[in-house]
This record gives sequence, structure tokens and C-alpha cells, in this order.
Amino acid sequence: MDREPLGNGVVCYVDGAHSFGVDGILLADFSQPGPNDTACDLCTGCGIVPLYWRMSRFPAAAVGVDIDPQAAALFSQGAAESGGGISSICADLRALEGILPAGGYSLVTANPPYFRWGSGPRGRSAGARFDDTCTLEDVVNAASRLLSAKGRFCLCFRPEGLCGLMQLLRQYSLEPKRLRMAHGRADKAPFLVLLEGKKGARPGLSVLPPLFLKNGTGEDTAEMKEIFSGRRNRK
Repeated sequence: MDREPLGNGVVCYVDGAHSFGVDGILLADFSQPGPNDTACDLCTGCGIVPLYWRMSRFPAAAVGVDIDPQAAALFSQGAAESGGGISSICADLRALEGILPAGGYSLVTANPPYFRWGSGPRGRSAGARFDDTCTLEDVVNAASRLLSAKGRFCLCFRPEGLCGLMQLLRQYSLEPKRLRMAHGRADKAPFLVLLEGKKGARPGLSVLPPLFLKNGTGEDTAEMKEIFSGRRNRK
């Protein structure tokens, strides 16, 4: 187990099976919680999304849900050392009735499994990449149940799955409202899509400017430096 400082007194605990990448950090930044939001992060893993919120723009309350007891324990330890206000729940997101209130959250986020079981690349934290414990539809269904009217669901996904993802959100009354593509560099195709759906909203999608991680010399862009530090989201 390793202890990774995130900044502003916040730490995240990781191990060989549960860590975080840039996807989670970009999702945490994209979701933009306000001080009055009640937020829930599904598939939270080691808790990078709620912990990022803790060091930057912190909602009124935040909870992270993961089915893996070890991931939940890592997140719980990080939350306890990071100033409180965050809770870790070990539970199956397909069976949250009686655990979390339906319609109780104004913001739900998720970094869901990207691949069907038996496909896609494997590596560190591979278990979180595959849908053997939950499918993308399970995640969207859970988010819709947890959200209040006009509540927001923010998630990240692979660009090639965007069309199906939008259809799935609409199926569960989550109208796609905000979209941003993330690129490793300006000359590279996007590797990640960040999407926000709003419960019960009218159609109308805003496409944001692309996000570039690196500049032409291979250094972090100015925007990425701000995201990593959390400075631009602090109140």
C-alpha cells in the first residue's frame, strides 16, 4: 500500500490492484461540484474523485461507492486523513436500495468499466476496466435512480462508445448536456470523452473545446497543471 499526497492536505491510498489514472482526475474536474451539491461517486475505487473534490471544490456532502472491500478500505483511510466530510461505502451499485436514498443526490459521477469481460487491454487496476461486476447500463441505471430532478450525471468513457452511451443516457431520462474530448496532444485523436447528462432536461448539447494533456514539447499544458493542482476549482 502506498500513500500519495494530492495537495492541500489530501492523500490517496493505492495498492497494486487499486490505483488511479488521469481519467479519474479529469472526471473530478469536469464534474464541477458546487458547495450546495450532494454528490455520489460510483465505481469509486480508491476514491480519487471525491478526494480530488476535497482538495479543490468540495460539495456539501460526498460519498463513494465500490463493490471491492479493499478499494473501499483504501478510500476510507484516505478520506479519514483528508479532513473528513467524505464517506466510503462498500456495496454493489446494482443493489443500493435501502443503502443510499433514491433521488437523494444532485450530482453523480462514475468512471465505469470500459470493456466487456474478455476483451480490451489488461494491466494495473484491470478489474475496474471490465464489466464482470457491473455493466455500463447498470451504472447509468444506478445514477438515474440516485439523482434528484435536474440532477447531473458526469462520467468518462472511451470515444468509440459515445453513440451508444448517449442512447443509454436518454433511455434512463438523462439528457446529454455537456461534452468534452480529451487528447494526449493536439495532433492525437481523443482517448477519453467526458459527458454530462441532466435528469429530465430538454435536449441541447454543449460541445466544449478539446482538452490537451501535453504540449508540443511533451510537457503538461497550462490547463493540465491547473487541473492537477486543483487551483482553478478552489473557492
